[in-house]
Amino acid sequence: MAFVVCDDPLMTGGETLPDDLSESELKKVEVLSAFLNEIRRPLPGRVAWRPGACLHIAALGVAPGYEGRGIATRLLETVLAEVRKRGFQHAFAECTGPASRACHERCGFECVHSVSADSFEHEGSRPLQGNDLVVDLMVRNL
Repeated sequence: MAFVVCDDPLMTGGETLPDDLSESELKKVEVLSAFLNEIRRPLPGRVAWRPGACLHIAALGVAPGYEGRGIATRLLETVLAEVRKRGFQHAFAECTGPASRACHERCGFECVHSVSADSFEHEGSRPLQGNDLVVDLMVRNL
């Protein structure tokens, strides 16, 4: 009924692009990678940015019909308690909506940076202009 996906963003391996991407697809990957880098820009100055120290909450979700029962909050609290035991010092997440941000705030995360897709600039242009997505970078000390 619920899931959480976590990773250590500084552990290497396994992240390769398919060989058959078109030039247009490669440009999209480049833009989205730059957007993600802009969202995460404050991290190295705020957290222990080394392998095994900072957990990335990549996704958190609850199945339809189970929302609003505190399941995501309890799941996130459980994950944070477990990774603290494993030596992680910080956790971060990129929240893309009010419900996600509120859940993380209930678990002690604070918003340290927000990036609007519409105003994001890359190589002198705004490649995501017209998109109303705002991503909040949420960080918590463990």
